[in-house]
Amino acid sequence: DGTDNVAIGWKAGRNVHGAQKNVMIGYQAMANIDNNPGDEISNCVAIGYQAFLGSDNDSTGTTTAANGTVAVGYKSLSGLTSGHANCAVGYLTGQNITGGDNNTIIGHLANYAGGNVHQTTAVGTSSLANATGNNNTALGYNSGDVITSGTLNTLIGYASDPSANSATNQTVVGASATGQSDNSVTLGNADVTDVY
Repeated sequence: DGTDNVAIGWKAGRNVHGAQKNVMIGYQAMANIDNNPGDEISNCVAIGYQAFLGSDNDSTGTTTAANGTVAVGYKSLSGLTSGHANCAVGYLTGQNITGGDNNTIIGHLANYAGGNVHQTTAVGTSSLANATGNNNTALGYNSGDVITSGTLNTLIGYASDPSANSATNQTVVGASATGQSDNSVTLGNADVTDVY
């Protein structure tokens, strides 16, 4: 029923009705996307087992607000129903994001918890894995994995984290560095002796 779609794999895009210009590769990739109210969802790429699976509930299913989604990896963005401008690459990346917007998530289990996160960037294995708060940026293995409800944090470096799971506006730079308080900048971990 849809046009200009590519579907490869068992039940890939099985409910496509009015969808257009989508690429669905893998077992059940985008399988539940186009049930009502998601008719005519378009410009999405889903590659991997249940990548961008969507919801098959006719009243609360995936909507066209999710146009332009890119999900690559096993169950990547599989729970997304209405968020737009999301890009996730890796095993279980953003699996539990449901309605978040403008997220870029790259790495094994990156931003796994998700929820309705917005404007989040997580790059690295398990970066922001438990975060449900908005506007966080983490770069590095396990960076920001302490965060749950925290917002507006910037974490750069292996295992860099804020001081608390609900931290706000903490900038933390350095391997294994830990923030000290909200609205602060921390450079380096406890072993750092000089800052130049």
